[in-house]
Amino acid sequence: MTSLNHKHERVKDLIKDLDSVVIAFSGGVDSSLVAKIAKDTLDNVIAVTIDSKIVSRNEIKHAKDMANEIGIKHQIVKLDLLGDENFVKNPLDRCYFCKKRIVETLNGIRNEYGFRYVVDGTNFDDLKDPGRYGLRALREGKVIRSPLAEVGIKKREVRELAKELGLSNAKRRSVSCMATRIPTNEQITLEKLRKIEQASLNE
Repeated sequence: MTSLNHKHERVKDLIKDLDSVVIAFSGGVDSSLVAKIAKDTLDNVIAVTIDSKIVSRNEIKHAKDMANEIGIKHQIVKLDLLGDENFVKNPLDRCYFCKKRIVETLNGIRNEYGFRYVVDGTNFDDLKDPGRYGLRALREGKVIRSPLAEVGIKKREVRELAKELGLSNAKRRSVSCMATRIPTNEQITLEKLRKIEQASLNE
């Protein structure tokens, strides 16, 4: 058994032990890999995509398509991040306030379904990035688990394993939220986000 196959088995065992999970599902390769493994391992699993103004319509559609491809139960939940004063001020740790609201929303869904945990697609390399302020919000969520990171799967290995499992987005480039294109400390507004989304359609 290769090292990556061994890690794959460890992720499956970890998720199996969690028993029932809500997956923070963006449709990116990381969360898609977690969703695929969870769908193949558990009966009680749902993928949840957060739909807010900082996410382009193309990315929401892609999340729907990936959920259909995986065959997992999928729910899209709207979240008004522009109503969060701490977030719209766009400080350096903006991602913390965003992720905190997302974690609260996912925990609400977890409670609604009576599931035990929320899992996300954070990989091992993400833990070494000092700019990922959202990780602090994950650590504060006591029922948040990151299976890929916990077993040491790196970004390169995520793509390799996704390819092995037949996921169509294994080579798709990572897409950050549109708020990242607004300079730090410059207020985030709906008008700016719409301009960014329109510009992205012309790229």
